[in-house]
Amino acid sequence: MYSIHKNTIYLFFIAIILILLSGLRVVGGDPDSLSYEMHYNSFISLFESNYTQHEPFHYILIAFSKQFTDSVNGLFLLYSLIQISIIFYAINKLRLDKLLAVAIYICLFYILYAFVQIRVGVSVSIFLLSLYDIVNRNKMSFYVKMLFAFLFHYTAIIYLFFFMLDTKHINRIIYALLPIIGIIVGLLGKSIIFNLVEISNFLPDFISNKLLHSIALVKEGYFHPLSILSGYTVFKLLLYYTFLISVPYMKGKYTIVSLKVFGWSIFIMYLFMSISIFAVRLSDILAIVLIPLIIDFIKSFKQKEIILISVLYFSFVMFAYSYFGYLKG
Repeated sequence: MYSIHKNTIYLFFIAIILILLSGLRVVGGDPDSLSYEMHYNSFISLFESNYTQHEPFHYILIAFSKQFTDSVNGLFLLYSLIQISIIFYAINKLRLDKLLAVAIYICLFYILYAFVQIRVGVSVSIFLLSLYDIVNRNKMSFYVKMLFAFLFHYTAIIYLFFFMLDTKHINRIIYALLPIIGIIVGLLGKSIIFNLVEISNFLPDFISNKLLHSIALVKEGYFHPLSILSGYTVFKLLLYYTFLISVPYMKGKYTIVSLKVFGWSIFIMYLFMSISIFAVRLSDILAIVLIPLIIDFIKSFKQKEIILISVLYFSFVMFAYSYFGYLKG
C-alpha cells in the first residue's frame, strides 16, 4: 500500500512539472508557439472564427483563456493540463507500469505533443485512452471519445477505423506484408498526389484544406519526399518487425490492437511518402500505441533488466533528438 501511495505522489508531481514546463514555456522557443500567439491575439469571438482552419475546442479554449489572461501561455497551460491529465489517466486505466509508461511518454512524445503539436497531442491522448474501449468493445464510449478527439483535431477521424479490428488475433503474414504494400503503392508518388488533389474536391473543407496545404508545401520544396531508407522510416520499420516477431511472447491485453495500429501507421507512412509532411504527421498520430507495446515487449523477457536499461537509454536518445530537433533546431 505504501509503495502504491508513493508512486502516486511521484506521478502527481511529475504531471505538475510537465504541465508547468510546457504551459509556461517562452514563446518563440519552439516552431509553433509564435503562430499560436498570433492566432490567440487575433481571436475576436467564437462566432467569427474559421472552423475550417482550426477545430471548435481550440477556439473554445482560447475564449476561456482570454477571460483570465491576454498571454498565450494561458492557452498553453490549458492544453498541457488536458493532454497530460488524459495521458496519465489512460496509463492508469490501461493498467500499464505507471513509471515506465510515463518515462516512455516523456522521451518519445512529450516534446512533440506538449510543445509543438498541442492540438494533436490532446487528440492522441484520447486515442490512447480509447484502447480500453476497443479491446472491451465499448462502442458508445469509444465513439464519444472519438468525437471529443475530432473536435480537438480533425485528423482524429482516422481513429474510427480501428474499432473494427480483431483485438484477439493477428495474422502475422498479412501484417508483415502491410509495409511492403505501402512501399509499392507509395512509389507511385506523383500519381498519388494527383489523385489526392482530385479526391480533396469531394472532402469536407476542414479535411481538404489540410491535405491541400500539405501537398502545396511539398510542391513548393519546403519538404522533400520521404526516403524509404531514411533513419526515420528504417527505425520505425525495424521496430515494427521486432514487435511482430515477438508478439507470440507478448501477453499484454492491448498488445494485438496496439501492434495492428502501429502496422497501419507504417503503411500510411509509406503510402503517402511522396507527401512527406502528411505521411509523417498521419503516421505519428498512431504511434502513441508504442507506450503499451514497448512495455509488453520488455515484459516478454525473463531477464528484463538489460532490456529495460537498453529501452530507457534509447528512449533518452530519442528525447534528446526531439529536444534539439523541435526546440533547438
